[in-house]
Amino acid sequence: MGNYKELIVWQKSVDLVTEIYSYTKHFPKEEIFSLTEFNNLNQKSEEISKMLNALITRLQTNL
Repeated sequence: MGNYKELIVWQKSVDLVTEIYSYTKHFPKEEIFSLTEFNNLNQKSEEISKMLNALITRLQTNL
């Protein structure tokens, strides 16, 4: 496994986020703060995914 984007969990999470954005794009402007917070959470989850990918790669090379 060379890339975290090949993981099914990653692909399904991207699909979910895309679906959520399609539902929320019609929210009132008062909800922008909530969307910003969600975006920050999404960025953090991407960072975690990258760290997990690096850890998996390291573990696989040490076997």
